[in-house]
Amino acid sequence: MPFGHKLAHRLALLKDRFVHAALLALPVAAFVMACEKPLPTSSTGGTIADLVISPKNVTLHLNDTFEFTAAAFMNTGDSANVSVTWSTTYGSVTDLGTSSNGRRHYGQYKAAGTAPGQYKVVATGAPSGVSDTATVNVTLAPVAALSVAPSSATIVVGATTQLQPTTTDSAGNVLTGRTVTWSSNNGSVATVSGSGLVTGAGTGSATITATSEGQSGTSSLTVSTVPVASVTVSPTSPSLQTGQTGQLTATPRDANGNPLSGRVVTWSSSDTTIAKVSGSGLVTARAGGTATVTATSEGQSGAATVTVTFVPVSSVTVSPTSATLPVGQTTQLTATPKDANGNPLTGRVVTWASNNTTDATVSGSGLVSAKAAGSATITATSEGQNGTSSITVTQVPVATVSVTPTSAAVQPGQTTQLTATTKDANGNVLTGRVVTWSTSDATIATVSTSGLVTGVATGTALITATSEGKTGSAAIAVGTPPPPAGCAPTGSGVCRYVDAVAGNDGNPGDSAHPFKTVQQAANVVNPGDMVIVRNGVYTGDGNAVLSIQRGGTAGALVVFRSQNKWGAVLDGQNNLSADVLEIGTDHVRVEGFEMKGSNHYGVDPSTGTNDIQIAGNNIHDVGRYCESSGIGLSAIDAYSNNMIIEGNWVHDIGRFAAGENGCQPGNDYWMNHDHGVYNGQGTNIIIRNNVFYNITRGWAIQRYGSSVDQLYIVNNTFAFPNPNRDGQIILAATTTNLFIENNIFYLPGQNVGISGTQSGSIIDHNLSTGAVGGGGTGTNIENTDPLFVNPSTLDFRLQAGSPAINAGLALNIVLNDFLGTLRPQGAGWDIGAYEFK
Repeated sequence: MPFGHKLAHRLALLKDRFVHAALLALPVAAFVMACEKPLPTSSTGGTIADLVISPKNVTLHLNDTFEFTAAAFMNTGDSANVSVTWSTTYGSVTDLGTSSNGRRHYGQYKAAGTAPGQYKVVATGAPSGVSDTATVNVTLAPVAALSVAPSSATIVVGATTQLQPTTTDSAGNVLTGRTVTWSSNNGSVATVSGSGLVTGAGTGSATITATSEGQSGTSSLTVSTVPVASVTVSPTSPSLQTGQTGQLTATPRDANGNPLSGRVVTWSSSDTTIAKVSGSGLVTARAGGTATVTATSEGQSGAATVTVTFVPVSSVTVSPTSATLPVGQTTQLTATPKDANGNPLTGRVVTWASNNTTDATVSGSGLVSAKAAGSATITATSEGQNGTSSITVTQVPVATVSVTPTSAAVQPGQTTQLTATTKDANGNVLTGRVVTWSTSDATIATVSTSGLVTGVATGTALITATSEGKTGSAAIAVGTPPPPAGCAPTGSGVCRYVDAVAGNDGNPGDSAHPFKTVQQAANVVNPGDMVIVRNGVYTGDGNAVLSIQRGGTAGALVVFRSQNKWGAVLDGQNNLSADVLEIGTDHVRVEGFEMKGSNHYGVDPSTGTNDIQIAGNNIHDVGRYCESSGIGLSAIDAYSNNMIIEGNWVHDIGRFAAGENGCQPGNDYWMNHDHGVYNGQGTNIIIRNNVFYNITRGWAIQRYGSSVDQLYIVNNTFAFPNPNRDGQIILAATTTNLFIENNIFYLPGQNVGISGTQSGSIIDHNLSTGAVGGGGTGTNIENTDPLFVNPSTLDFRLQAGSPAINAGLALNIVLNDFLGTLRPQGAGWDIGAYEFK
C-alpha cells in the first residue's frame, strides 16, 4: 500500500503551504498502522518538519504499563528517519526500539509510584529536536483482593492481638493508603477496633472481617479463658460463736497471681456439724470445734480454718410482747435467744407453746391463730430459757347483715322463713352471731326470733334483722290470696304443669302427672300452650335457668305462669347461670315468677324477637358480684319488637360497689353500668305499672344503642335510685315517638328524674320529689312528695290526699295498676304504679 507515494503526490499537486498542517490532523493510526508496509525514505532535499506521538491521551491505573508509538515527518509529508528519545513527568518510559524500516518508534510507559494525577510522556527526535507530548491520567488501581494476617489466632479473654490487612490490585501489586474497615461476627467473643486490634471478650470463636472497596478478607479468632492457677480464701482463720455467720471470699488467680473474675467457685466444709457453708461462702457456726472450709475453682482450691466456740442462751425475748386479734386471724411472733451480754444468738432451737389452745394456738414457727374470744400466753423456749407474749382474742365485728329473700309475698295466716347472714368488712360470712328480728308493722306481719314471718293483714311491712348494730331487711307484702292461676290455653294449645317436688320429666306433663323441670315444658310447648308452674325452686345450667326457644303465634301465645304469684322461683344459684330467662322465639308471655341470682341478665330476649310479654315478676339480685369490666348487667334486656314489660317488682340489680363485700374493682363502672331495663333497640315497647327501687349501679331504665320507635314509659314508680349519677331514666340514643307519662320519681339523685334529651318527645304529667328534666313537651309536678303509705317499708301505695291521685293522663294503654286494680278509681287516672282506692 504506497502510503508515502500517494501522500507525496498529493502534496505536489496541492502546492499549498498549509497542506502539512492538515495532514498532521489525520488520525495517527492512518500512518502508523496502515497495513504495516515499509514507509518510503525521505525525499531528496526535504527537511524534518514534525514528530507525532500516538495516542495523545491515555488513562491508566498506578503500576499499569502502556506502549506509545512515535513517527517523524518531512515538510514534504513523507516520513522521516530519525532517532527518538522518551521522557515522562512521572513514572518511567522504556525505549522499546524502532521498527525494521526505521520509521516507527516505540516507548513503554509504566505508571510506577503512589501518586495519581495527570502526567506527560514526551518523544523527542534527533537530530532535528522535534517532539510531541501525550497526556497520561494516572488513577488509583481498585482493590482486587484483601488478605488478613494472621489468618487465624488464639487468645485468652482480655488479651489483644493486632491483625494486618494487605490490599492488592488485579496484578497482585500491593496497594497502600486504602481505607479498611473492621468488623466481628460475634462481639460477645471478640471485638475489633478500627485499626484491627482484636480484644478477647468471652470464650468461643469469632470471624474478624476487613473490608476495603468492596473486597474483604478474614481471620478466625478463638478465645479461651485464662486457666485458674490458684485460689485464695479470706479470711484464712475466722472465729465464730455458735449461731453466728461469717462471710468467706474466694479469689481465683492466674499463674501470675492476677485475680480472675467470673469463675465458678464451689464451697465445702470438712465438718458440717461444726460449720456449714453456703454456695456463696457464708459460713454458719453450728457447734463448738474447728472445720476446714474449702473453695474450689477449675480443679484448684484454697481453704480457711473456721473455729467455732459455743455461747449458751441466757435469755429469750418474744416480739411483740402482746397482741390483740379478732377470731380467725393470725399473727407472727418472733423469738430471739440472747447471750449474757444481750447479744442475739442465731441458729438456736426454739419451741413454742400456748397455755390456752381453746382461745389461741401457736405453730412451731411462732404463728399464732385466734380461735375464740379470750386470752392466752404464748411461750418460746430455747436451751431452758423462756420468753412470752400475751394474746387477746376478740370477735370479728359484724360489718353487714343481709336478709334472704329480700322480698316475699304471703297471705294472712301464711308464713315464710327469712334468713340473716352476717359478714365482716371483707365479705366473709360470720357464724355464731346473735341476730334479733323486728317488724315495722306488727298489724301487717310479725316475725319470730328465728326469722319466721307470719302474714297478719293486707299491706307491706319491713322485717329487719340486727346483729352487733348492723341491720338488713326484707319487704313482706301481705294480701288477700288470689285464686291459684288457672290454665286457659288458646287455639289448639293445651295445659302443661310443672312441679319441682312431685314432678318427673318422664311424665306427660298434665295436672296429675307434671314435669319436674320448667325446661322440660319449654322443650315441648306449641302455640297456644299454657304452662302452670307450681311453687318451688327451679334451677338451670350455666347458660340460663329457663331457655324458651319454642314460641307461639299472634293469636296463640305460649304462656309460662307461676301458679301462685312469686311462688315459683327461677334461681340462677348465686351467679351460676348467665341469665334467669332466655327467650329466642316470638309470641311468649312469662308472668308471676320470682327471678334472681343470675350473673348477667334476669330476662334476655334475643335481638329482633317479637311480641314478648314480661308481667308481674319479682326480679332481683342480678349481677351481684365483684366485676370491673365494662359489661352491662340488667334485670331486663329489651331488644324486642312489640314488647310489654308490666307489673314487675324490680330491685337490687348490679355489681358490688367499691368496698362492698371486700370488692376493689379498680374503676368506677360500678356507678353506672347496671340497670333495671336496658333498651337497645326495637319498635313499640311498653313499660307500664312497674316498681323499680334500689337500682344503684346504673338506672332503672337505660335507653342506649340503636334507634327505637314508639317507646312508652307510663305509670311506673321509681324509688331510691343511684346516688352517684343523675336520673332514674337515661336517654342516650335516638328515640322517636317517646312517651314518658304518669310516672313517680321518688328521691331522684341530683334532683333529676330524667337525664338526656329527645326532641319531639312527650314527657308529661310525671311527679317527682326533685326536677323531672329530659326536655320534650308536657307539664310535670316537680319538687313534690307523692305521699306514699310507707316508703321505708317499700309500701309505695298512695295515701289519701296524695298529689298523684286523679292527677294523671287518661291513657288507654294503662287500664289497671300494679295490683290489677282497674283505672280509674276516681275522677281520673292516678300517677304511679298504684291506683288509690
